[in-house]
Amino acid sequence: MFLEYSALSGTDWNPLGTGSPFFLNFDSWWNPTVLLIVYVISRFTFYLLTAVVMKLSGATLVNLSLLTTDFYCLLAGICLFQYKVCSKVCH
Repeated sequence: MFLEYSALSGTDWNPLGTGSPFFLNFDSWWNPTVLLIVYVISRFTFYLLTAVVMKLSGATLVNLSLLTTDFYCLLAGICLFQYKVCSKVCH
């Protein structure tokens, strides 16, 4: 808990950076404030759409789509980033 507090207290939370709007200043685009806002918006959208999809199609389709997404992320990691799927377990 103390390590997280010290890391958060040392973070620059100013989204405007050098005085220009944060979306025009590419140096401050990866600012923690912007990333936190994008994360919150994406999670809100995900949970909102999950409820809608569950109501329209059911929990089975939601679970299958989430598993399919994980599979495609694994394939992208293997093809694009040369991930090793089982390097120590299989040998």
